[in-house]
Amino acid sequence: MDDFQGLKTLVEEVTSDVVEITKVKIVEITIQVLEYYINLVDKAVPVCKRTDSNFERGSTVGKMLLNSVTCYREIVWDRKSQPTLLLSYFKKLPQPPKPSAITILTSQKPSTSRQKEYDA
Repeated sequence: MDDFQGLKTLVEEVTSDVVEITKVKIVEITIQVLEYYINLVDKAVPVCKRTDSNFERGSTVGKMLLNSVTCYREIVWDRKSQPTLLLSYFKKLPQPPKPSAITILTSQKPSTSRQKEYDA
């Protein structure tokens, strides 16, 4: 395989990864926005019940609001319970061994070869 073909293959792989990452990010943002509005409905229900002088009507409106977002709650829950697709793209790279205290002290020890030169 020549250099150009290798570069072309690499660009295609990176491009497909970027497209997949973008798709996942858009879904995450959409789910966050959806969750935000569901929370607003949750906050609006008690307000409807409290402020409406007709208790039965306020209660009915509250139930209707909660029922209207039930399917969206399920969507959010399903999306959040799925494993993140990005994790499959990133493999944990092996880390270089961390130096121990003994290694650090040994590497900081002054060289004895220079002392021998001065003694001679």
